[in-house]
Amino acid sequence: MPEELESSLLLEVFGKSPEFRVVDVFVDNFVFDLTVDEIFNLSGLDPEELGPILNKLRSWSIVTEGGREGSYTLNTDVDAVGHLLLFEHELIRGKLGEG
Repeated sequence: MPEELESSLLLEVFGKSPEFRVVDVFVDNFVFDLTVDEIFNLSGLDPEELGPILNKLRSWSIVTEGGREGSYTLNTDVDAVGHLLLFEHELIRGKLGEG
């Protein structure tokens, strides 16, 4: 598993399920469109696991197709995604002793 995932606060709280590892990649890179290869490299998952997970996340509107062909992006228009980003921010503040 990539080192950045081992230290993710979201994964410490919610666990390291394949679905949440992918969500964590999107949260950490929410301003970017990510290709399947980039998601694969950042999540540490097997490539064959990604298709079903991306389909599930798209069905829940958590991710959408990105601006680049074959890319995906976090759907920040969905309230739940906004709350997740805020939750991560608060976790970081708490970890730094600011909360």
